[in-house]
Amino acid sequence: MQIRDAAGNELVTSIELISPTNKRNPGLGLYRQKRDRLQRAGVHLLEIDLIRRGTRPGADEDWPTSNYVMSLIRRHHAQAEMWPLSVRDRLPVLPVPLRAPDPDVPLDLPTALATIYDEAYYELENNVATRVSLIEKYPHMVVNRTFSKAYGLAGFRVGYLLCDPKLASYFNRVRFPWNVSLVAIAAALAALEDVEDLERKRQNIIKGREYIFEEINRIPGMRAFPSEGNFVLIDASVLNKDSSEIRDRMAAKAIYIRPMSGHNMSQGFIRITVGSPDQNQLFIQTFKEYIREVMDIEF
Repeated sequence: MQIRDAAGNELVTSIELISPTNKRNPGLGLYRQKRDRLQRAGVHLLEIDLIRRGTRPGADEDWPTSNYVMSLIRRHHAQAEMWPLSVRDRLPVLPVPLRAPDPDVPLDLPTALATIYDEAYYELENNVATRVSLIEKYPHMVVNRTFSKAYGLAGFRVGYLLCDPKLASYFNRVRFPWNVSLVAIAAALAALEDVEDLERKRQNIIKGREYIFEEINRIPGMRAFPSEGNFVLIDASVLNKDSSEIRDRMAAKAIYIRPMSGHNMSQGFIRITVGSPDQNQLFIQTFKEYIREVMDIEF
């Protein structure tokens, strides 16, 4: 986003929302060049980095090691103002500098981001509910969905956004050209039309996660959490094993789970994706065998 002088159309402030492309090469190098050009031109630079992975563009500076960071480099200032954030911190209200003598104006990130609703698991809810009807009342609001979950089209990397047509025109201006293949578009359209197939997949996941939830909670010391997604979160900390170790032992049996240590969860938390009934039963059987081996108990 750019803020320009009304009289001379001169760029005053650039607000950059850092993307994953900006944090890995070759995109990282290109963005750093842009960053240098803006600073040399005397432009205020406000950067919002809400991406945990990758290299921060200002890595050569004294940047914090927090999960997220916002920074402001005012024109002709070498030192940046920093707002480091952890995953649990509330987003700040940031100052947006203008041309002197005009004062800074506030950028209310909590309000701005509260208008984006993620409905990735919308179709898998026990009682399906959507906020799409609010778009007519709040034209600045957007709802995003994916074909990767209930539709089972994760390999196509395709989704869609529901929003006001005027707002959609702005997204079209900044999206990458040919960002979705014709094959992916055809698959997505076919999936939308096949309502019966979606309902079959939906029921398979709902019944599968209920089965895993009930079976895990029958095991002494284990705890499965209620889910309305295509996975079940399990607290296996009673095993006194690191999540990655549990993953490796299960992978040796051709059962692939996700360790949750990378999501700042405690030791022993794992996640299993719901599969077919046979796959779900195989997971429970294999996991029980592993538990008996580690804890030397019968149940």
